[in-house]
Amino acid sequence: MLKDHLDLLLNATYQHSDELFPDPCDIYFQPLTVNPSKILQQKQINAKKSLGKNNLQLRKRHLERIALKNMLRKRLYPDNPLIIGGIKERIHPSSVKLMNSSHHSPQTNAGYVRQDRDGNVPAKIACYKPEKSGDLSPLQEIPKSTVQLDFQQSKELASANDLVKRLFTLEFAPRWKSTQVSIKDTVDLVRRHELDKGSMEARIARWTGAIRSLQEVMERFPRNKHVKVRLKELIDKRKKHLKYLRKWDYKRFEWLLEKLDIVYKPVPDYSLWHQVTRKDSLRRLTNIHCETIRNELLAEYRAALEAEQPGFLEEKIKTLEFIRHEQQECGVPVTIEQKEIDDTKALLTELLNQRAMANEVE
Repeated sequence: MLKDHLDLLLNATYQHSDELFPDPCDIYFQPLTVNPSKILQQKQINAKKSLGKNNLQLRKRHLERIALKNMLRKRLYPDNPLIIGGIKERIHPSSVKLMNSSHHSPQTNAGYVRQDRDGNVPAKIACYKPEKSGDLSPLQEIPKSTVQLDFQQSKELASANDLVKRLFTLEFAPRWKSTQVSIKDTVDLVRRHELDKGSMEARIARWTGAIRSLQEVMERFPRNKHVKVRLKELIDKRKKHLKYLRKWDYKRFEWLLEKLDIVYKPVPDYSLWHQVTRKDSLRRLTNIHCETIRNELLAEYRAALEAEQPGFLEEKIKTLEFIRHEQQECGVPVTIEQKEIDDTKALLTELLNQRAMANEVE
């Protein structure tokens, strides 16, 4: 007979063979926990019967045990809040999904773990993705009927028939020919003159076209390391020149961002960066809590003093009048002027009027 939570944990036995990566909370769902004596007897009987049998029978018994466990879960614990959902697939041992659950679980402390309340780990965004690089629009699409860049100024091609012209279009050219035309069109948007190829705007535009082209390649071939390294280098180079242009010519910098449809995302200042830890967060929360208590106590003390202020002013007026009267009767120089007493009376009258108006509003 199970009495309390501790007896439940002590009587439960974990079945390591039922799952590849079981949940830490599965201890509450073991068949032995439901009926210890009956299940233990059945296990001993099955163990005696399985002696001398082949692996097929052992596998069959293993599958029956898994089916029994699943049946008990569905029937006895259909809506149990302890069911979190474990890992059923074979993944790398260093994966973050294999992190041990503790009292900092997503259900109790969602602010200090990477998982959300459903146990899902947010997907990491690569640095070469458009969301990180700042490219708001993809590579410009060029019609297939466009003539290749090397033959656009050819006079012989202009006088050729339609079949020959079609052979020199982008329809029969490799992909890099289309990228070449797209980069040229991007540079034409920001160049200073027809022969401009080396200005700051032209270089940034050329890199932007190449970045967007390589991003499309990485979408199709995410394991291409050479393209990935080249793409990261171009993004860093463009970011470096944008930083320089932003410093020395901010108007041109804003105009260039608008023309190329990109967003400047500077490198974070790592001198201001600090690691988010539970200890530091608790220290900050403690400081906030102490400051809140201090402000509440000060507010209570201030309210108490304001409540005593009318009585204090009345006592002050009486004291000043008594001192002034005594000094006049004794014939000594009067140190208390009548103006000081009148100012105190005016202050008392104003305070009483304010409180009366506040009570009427309430």
